[in-house]
Amino acid sequence: PGATKMEFNSRIGYQQTDKGCRISGVSVTVKARVILPRWRDAKADTDVRFIWATLASDIKRHEESHVVIAKNHARMLEDQIKAIGRQKTCEIAAEKADKISQKVLAQHDREQQRFDRIESINFERRDRKSTRL
Repeated sequence: PGATKMEFNSRIGYQQTDKGCRISGVSVTVKARVILPRWRDAKADTDVRFIWATLASDIKRHEESHVVIAKNHARMLEDQIKAIGRQKTCEIAAEKADKISQKVLAQHDREQQRFDRIESINFERRDRKSTRL
């Protein structure tokens, strides 16, 4: 019912010296757009409005958690790129940064999928529990 669109943006600075090339700066940001459902039936019964408010709150929490996961991976990506150290050339440093980016972004995708699987199981458990009440 909700969705989050994310985009990672990386800026990496390189400094070439006679001793080689080093990473002079790294900034990884996440641009996120959370899309939440809206409900406009103001004439609904109190019980229905309460159920909707609870569901809407849960959807919002879920989507915001996706953003947190992305921001954590952005910090991880920055840290790992900063740790590359001095390389013979900036081309080698850039290749290493690219490999790290691919690895961390793949980890990010797997973590997002894992989170959705866990959330789906938990939602079904809550739903089954509430229907028994």
